[in-house]
Amino acid sequence: MAISAMRSVLGRWDGIHAVGSRHALLALIATLFVIEYQLGLIHHFSAMLDEFDSTLGSVAVSAGFSLWIGGLVWGVRRRVELAETREAMAAAEADAETAGICDGLTGLPNRAALRLELAHRLERIATEEGHGVLIGLDVDRFKMLNDVNGHSIADRVLQVISDRLALAVAPGDFVARVGPDEFLVICDLPGVDEARCLAARMQSEIAQPLWEPTPPFQVQTSYGVTALVGNGAPEDVDTVIRRVDIALQNAKIEGGAITVFHPDMELSIRERAELEHALEQAVDREEIEPWFQPVIDLGSNRIRGFEVLARWTHPERGPISPSVFVPIAEERGLLGRMTMAMLRRAATIARDWPADIKIAINISPIEFKNRWLAQEILQTLTEVGFPPRRLEIEITENALVVDHDQAVSTVMSLKNQGISIALDDFGTGYASLHQLRVLPFDKIKIDQSFVRTMVDNSESRSIVQAIIGLSGSLGLPTTAEGIETESNAQTLRDLGCTLGQGFLFSRAVLAEEAAGLVAVATAAAAATAAVTERPSPRDPDPSGPSGDRSSQIDVEDATAVAPGEPAAEAADVRLSA
Repeated sequence: MAISAMRSVLGRWDGIHAVGSRHALLALIATLFVIEYQLGLIHHFSAMLDEFDSTLGSVAVSAGFSLWIGGLVWGVRRRVELAETREAMAAAEADAETAGICDGLTGLPNRAALRLELAHRLERIATEEGHGVLIGLDVDRFKMLNDVNGHSIADRVLQVISDRLALAVAPGDFVARVGPDEFLVICDLPGVDEARCLAARMQSEIAQPLWEPTPPFQVQTSYGVTALVGNGAPEDVDTVIRRVDIALQNAKIEGGAITVFHPDMELSIRERAELEHALEQAVDREEIEPWFQPVIDLGSNRIRGFEVLARWTHPERGPISPSVFVPIAEERGLLGRMTMAMLRRAATIARDWPADIKIAINISPIEFKNRWLAQEILQTLTEVGFPPRRLEIEITENALVVDHDQAVSTVMSLKNQGISIALDDFGTGYASLHQLRVLPFDKIKIDQSFVRTMVDNSESRSIVQAIIGLSGSLGLPTTAEGIETESNAQTLRDLGCTLGQGFLFSRAVLAEEAAGLVAVATAAAAATAAVTERPSPRDPDPSGPSGDRSSQIDVEDATAVAPGEPAAEAADVRLSA
């Protein structure tokens, strides 16, 4: 891999050593001649002094010999120092040339080396009517990986990726690291179909669990592919790289995709850039709205609270799915500001609701890198005048393992102020029983992927049953997400699940509609209380049919006025990707 790019450097290195060896040989020969000449002079001088049989002659010979020995030693040392200096300079020049074409972290060729190799291959393809492809790959959500796990882990990930790429490509292929998390591969393949197969092999190789981190995690990569065309004249290097960049950007939008370049893709890239700019403006203007999805007591069908979900309506494109704009906000570093703005608006809206109605908001794992997160949340609640005991913070399991000490510190600070903590999407990450025992959670939420399939999938049902049993043994209530059918709801009731949310009860709704749901629920609760205090002669038992019907008004009647959210939007997408 990339051997051709390194041969020139190695050739220069060998040439430097060859030149140095010749210089050393010549210096040795010259030194021998000088020694022979010096010895001849001394012998002649000694013969002259032998004619003078005196102490003065002996002293003169000794002094002359000593001076000669000293001069010879100095000369030899000086020659050695000069030779070492020349070798050090040659080595430094070789290192500089190597650094100019190699990436210091992975040892792969860099962008400069790739451009040289790509230009050479494009010229060869044009003159010999050959073929080839350029594949670009990028690590999905690398910024989050870097922010959450630290630079040392991120660097190690890049090194592992480079090693696995070397195993996946053919010996004649050229691999280079051209960006923080971007690699380009020049392949001698006949077409893009073969390139797709190679990209899939790379993707599978890289996706294998990484070495020793606890817990182990996988890396997802996206791929862009473009063909190298020979049409009589070599293509422009920048044009080819731009094509593969555009294909790669489209693949990243889908996440983990392998995309072949098409001219129409340039339009989608421009639209993506425009969307990013519009989202930055929307966050600055606080145009991301809080919508509210009811959380229902599965035993009584009463509303116990609302989960706050982010919704954005673009001025020209209309509603944008959270699955689109939340990852962009995370990549652009906007998620923290957006979360605090959402919390402020939601707390202001819910401030005058009944005291037993809570609101829940999700905090992304990346936000736990902010050591001031707890203080910012509490300051927002204080400024709005919203009681901390009415707020529930939902955190995912990944937030606990990426920076456990920071997560514990933040959670304890929030708990000390009366804020409830829910472990969200339980069963999809790496939370351990130790963490459930040590951290003071108030609730466990069951991921919707298990809930939606548990009726037809025995494994999903077993997982749900196990989570509910574990929660019960810890004395914690459970909330099931993604309830869409009555059969799901009844199964959860039979298993002992405490709370639920999903399309069966209500989609996420605007603040005004949420207030209407609260009003209906409050009226229903008042009616139930009145019936309990003054039972009807016809139905003296408050738990009879009348009591059952009044307790269900909260959900059945309230959801009738809450069409709210477009059906295309998933109600379970929160403020984290």
